[in-house]
Amino acid sequence: MVLETTFDCLPSWVGQVAFGTTLVSLVLWLSSFFSAFKKYDRKTMTEDVENDSSLLGIDEVLVFPGRTSHTRLSPVVRSFWFHFLIAAVPIRNCRSNWFVSVDSDTKPWWHRGWLRVDPPDHLHRGEDENGLSYKLDKFLSSKQYNPADYPTVWLVTSPRFLGYKSDQASFWYLYTADGTLDMMIIEANNSFDERKVWVVPAAQEHGMCNNTATKTHRRKFHQYWPKEFHVSPFNSIHGSYSISTLDSFSPGKPLNSANAIDLTITLLESQRRPKLVARVWSVSKPLIPSRVWVLYGYLFLASWCLTAALVTPRTLFQAFILSKKHKLSFRVRPEPKPGTFPRRNTTAEGYLREIFIDYLRQIMNKSPENFYLTLSEPGFETIILNTRNVAWDSPLYHISVLTPKFYATIVTCPTIETFLYTALLHKDDGRRTACTDTKDSEGLIVLLKYVAAYFSLSSRDPNSVLWNTTDTASNGNTITRTWIVKSPKLAILSLLSLIWFLVTHVRYWLSKSSGEGLRLSNTVTAPTSVTESGTKVQIDEELCSHADTYRNGTVTDDSKCFLDHFVRENYGPAAQFGYLWAQLNTVMREQILGITGGG
Repeated sequence: MVLETTFDCLPSWVGQVAFGTTLVSLVLWLSSFFSAFKKYDRKTMTEDVENDSSLLGIDEVLVFPGRTSHTRLSPVVRSFWFHFLIAAVPIRNCRSNWFVSVDSDTKPWWHRGWLRVDPPDHLHRGEDENGLSYKLDKFLSSKQYNPADYPTVWLVTSPRFLGYKSDQASFWYLYTADGTLDMMIIEANNSFDERKVWVVPAAQEHGMCNNTATKTHRRKFHQYWPKEFHVSPFNSIHGSYSISTLDSFSPGKPLNSANAIDLTITLLESQRRPKLVARVWSVSKPLIPSRVWVLYGYLFLASWCLTAALVTPRTLFQAFILSKKHKLSFRVRPEPKPGTFPRRNTTAEGYLREIFIDYLRQIMNKSPENFYLTLSEPGFETIILNTRNVAWDSPLYHISVLTPKFYATIVTCPTIETFLYTALLHKDDGRRTACTDTKDSEGLIVLLKYVAAYFSLSSRDPNSVLWNTTDTASNGNTITRTWIVKSPKLAILSLLSLIWFLVTHVRYWLSKSSGEGLRLSNTVTAPTSVTESGTKVQIDEELCSHADTYRNGTVTDDSKCFLDHFVRENYGPAAQFGYLWAQLNTVMREQILGITGGG
């Protein structure tokens, strides 16, 4: 028996009408509630903002709805703009909340805000666990500034939302104890994860009213500085920037005028003619997270959550228009100069880095020459290597790695000599991936070549088992052969040999198709001392500078990498698989970047 309810007795159309009426009523009620809530909350926020006497009491991030515009003036005229969120962070005294958090990258995800401003996105690489204020002090000290001179610092940037951040520039406002905007730090990031940080002191002749004995604050900050950084594929690294910005965060300034964020960056050509103008400005008063309802905060995030994610697609679309419609040519990205923070290592480059350092350590351990060698790289501790019988007065050589591509270049170089010439003395300064403070760079290269050759002749795999077999030649003489048997099974060795063969030839083919397969072949007698005459290496003048002393170089196609033999003789099968994967991954990545102008 089926129980019949009151609802079952009603016609079906009655239930449909009731459901539809309820749904429409709910939508209308929610709309009216949200409208009234927004009006009430906006009024409450405005009253709170206007009742604040100054920015001195603010200890949390201010969130501004903002806009950015880009206007290109040469060689074609084109302009576009879009919305995005601006976060203003009081660096010296800032607390986090559910809406926006600062220095929270090391905390569990449930302790982070929806919007985040974290140390890895700013200033130098490393030391992120100590927070933004500590990183700022370290950076100022490295530039010979006293951090205590700047008790008030505001950072204007685009916050990270759900782990995503698209921000090409950040601006630090540094105030002295008397509330004067004395200096700015300007950060620029490009699409290749490279970062340039400029310290821009205020120009004393601009923006200062000093008609009376009482010193008034700057109303506007204006200054110039050299570019020296690859940002756009349509612009060279030459030229300069100028900035003009309002003094938005003076400690004694009323908060109700703090919405006047207005920055203008102008790219100037070498002749000081404007080429591109970029502007960032706020469009309303700031949102103070601790003073808004939670529901309003979520509605605010929902309405702005896509702005950050759309920045990159919009930028790529504009680049496509400039390239296809206006026929602007792409410029090949130069390698970063000293003072620029390079991109982070890929996993493959990190693997090659460890092997290369181990290789240097091994060859120096057997070197007959005595010297020190240091290898420094942004974001890593300096590696100090020395030979076995080194003395306190032994020569010291230093190599500074400018970009992780230093390790990517390894896979296409048949000798360490070719590798170091390509990295240190490439004829095109924009293609150099390392530098050295050694006066005789060629002498350092020859020294390491000699040490590597000595290691190759004297090394022997200690894990191998040797035995001799004898054969009889056609003339009746006995021939003794030495066999080396590895400990892994024959099947693994056969598979590994096949992979070596395939990866080597794929690597060679990809390198040759991209123009990287033409390498240098030099035959130089190893000297007994690098200070003796006759140690100059012959090199092709097409590739390297200082080629006037190396006129007899020859160019050959070589599919080998100078680390191949070292890895096969000193690493097990798993490490060899990792090395081959790193090589193939690196070559393919460089091939793709070469198509987009980033290789």
